[in-house]
Amino acid sequence: MVVNRQIKRQMRNFCIKHLYPAMYKEWEEYNFYSTIKEVFVDQQYKWLVDKLKSNTTIIDIGAYIGDTAIYFSQFDKVKRVLAYEPQIYAYNKAKENTINNNKIILYNKAIGREKEDVIIKKGFSYAGSQMKTSKKGNTTDVIKLYNIINTIKTSIAIKSDCEGGEYNIFNKDLNLDKVYAIQMEYHEGTQNLLSILHQKGFKTHTKRFERKSSRKFPNLGFIYAYK
Repeated sequence: MVVNRQIKRQMRNFCIKHLYPAMYKEWEEYNFYSTIKEVFVDQQYKWLVDKLKSNTTIIDIGAYIGDTAIYFSQFDKVKRVLAYEPQIYAYNKAKENTINNNKIILYNKAIGREKEDVIIKKGFSYAGSQMKTSKKGNTTDVIKLYNIINTIKTSIAIKSDCEGGEYNIFNKDLNLDKVYAIQMEYHEGTQNLLSILHQKGFKTHTKRFERKSSRKFPNLGFIYAYK
């Protein structure tokens, strides 16, 4: 697949910055190391890239520090990436990392089942793009995935890694007619996600993560869905 040279250079600089955590004092840079390695070195989203159609808009649910948005934006078949990150700290990192990338549109918003506001705890979460209501923190808009899908005129693919929010977002009432491919990380088993996707015309297969599973999320893995 053809890679845009300018974006490839940006991706290289991004990797150089984050793949050498010893150069930075902040603890979060060590967490970033594994994140960047998974995306750029291990190519964990290559399946979705291989399924891309020309002129695709990718919806990036849980953009974190902008790593996957940059990864997807390098490919010519991607027209743009709509990247959503609810945590203000991670969003600001993503904004810094994606500056001057005209394929990426970044939003400090959460995606949920209903349109509402949620208070996100201040500070940084090493777990990634979590959307948990807190008594104190920053107020973040929650928007419905269908409202995003409904505004897009091109083909649509979705990447989702939202730390358990997938069970709320991908519900039986969600219209996915305009979406042809989804790569979704699940955190507490597949539950009813597979049956919902099958009902909406997707073929699916899964891959469980053995090494990434933890006490908090003992059953992690990917769902790959394609029409």
